[in-house]
Amino acid sequence: PPRSTLDRSSAASDVYKRQTLIRAEAPARAVIDVFQPLDPPLMALTAELKRAFDPVGILNPGRMYPGM
Repeated sequence: PPRSTLDRSSAASDVYKRQTLIRAEAPARAVIDVFQPLDPPLMALTAELKRAFDPVGILNPGRMYPGM
Protein backbone atom coordinates (compact mmCIF):
# COMPACT_ATOMS: atom_id res chain seq x y z
CA PRO A 1 0.00 0.00 0.00
CA PRO A 2 1.15 3.55 -0.65
CA ARG A 3 2.76 5.60 2.07
CA SER A 4 0.93 8.63 3.38
CA THR A 5 3.08 11.44 2.08
CA LEU A 6 2.89 14.93 0.71
CA ASP A 7 6.25 14.51 -1.04
CA ARG A 8 5.58 14.39 -4.81
CA SER A 9 8.61 12.22 -5.51
CA SER A 10 7.52 9.62 -2.97
CA ALA A 11 3.93 9.73 -4.21
CA ALA A 12 5.05 9.24 -7.81
CA SER A 13 7.29 6.37 -6.70
CA ASP A 14 4.33 4.72 -4.95
CA VAL A 15 2.24 4.99 -8.12
CA TYR A 16 5.06 3.61 -10.28
CA LYS A 17 5.55 0.58 -8.04
CA ARG A 18 1.89 -0.44 -8.35
CA GLN A 19 1.72 -0.49 -12.15
CA THR A 20 1.18 -3.72 -14.07
CA LEU A 21 1.63 -4.14 -17.79
CA ILE A 22 -0.73 -6.53 -19.53
CA ARG A 23 -1.41 -7.37 -23.13
CA ALA A 24 -4.99 -7.76 -24.26
CA GLU A 25 -7.09 -7.64 -27.40
CA ALA A 26 -9.09 -4.50 -28.21
CA PRO A 27 -12.45 -5.80 -26.83
CA ALA A 28 -10.87 -6.53 -23.44
CA ARG A 29 -9.05 -3.18 -23.37
CA ALA A 30 -12.37 -1.43 -24.03
CA VAL A 31 -13.88 -2.70 -20.76
CA ILE A 32 -10.84 -3.04 -18.46
CA ASP A 33 -9.46 0.09 -16.85
CA VAL A 34 -5.80 0.73 -17.64
CA PHE A 35 -5.00 2.00 -14.16
CA GLN A 36 -6.48 1.55 -10.72
CA PRO A 37 -8.61 4.40 -9.36
CA LEU A 38 -6.52 7.05 -7.59
CA ASP A 39 -7.09 9.11 -4.50
CA PRO A 40 -7.88 12.75 -5.40
CA PRO A 41 -4.34 14.04 -4.58
CA LEU A 42 -2.71 11.38 -6.77
CA MET A 43 -5.27 11.99 -9.52
CA ALA A 44 -4.36 15.69 -9.44
CA LEU A 45 -0.66 14.84 -9.66
CA THR A 46 -1.28 12.43 -12.54
CA ALA A 47 -3.30 15.06 -14.41
CA GLU A 48 -0.53 17.61 -13.85
CA LEU A 49 2.09 15.20 -15.22
CA LYS A 50 -0.10 14.35 -18.21
CA ARG A 51 -0.49 18.06 -19.02
CA ALA A 52 3.27 18.59 -18.66
CA PHE A 53 4.24 15.74 -20.98
CA ASP A 54 1.27 16.00 -23.36
CA PRO A 55 0.12 19.64 -23.36
CA VAL A 56 -1.90 19.25 -26.56
CA GLY A 57 -3.57 16.04 -25.36
CA ILE A 58 -2.70 13.90 -28.39
CA LEU A 59 -1.14 10.89 -26.64
CA ASN A 60 -3.90 8.30 -26.05
CA PRO A 61 -6.56 10.80 -24.99
CA GLY A 62 -8.94 9.30 -22.44
CA ARG A 63 -6.96 6.07 -22.12
CA MET A 64 -5.43 6.67 -18.69
CA TYR A 65 -8.56 8.06 -17.07
CA PRO A 66 -11.72 9.68 -18.47
CA GLY A 67 -10.96 13.21 -19.58
CA MET A 68 -7.21 12.73 -19.33
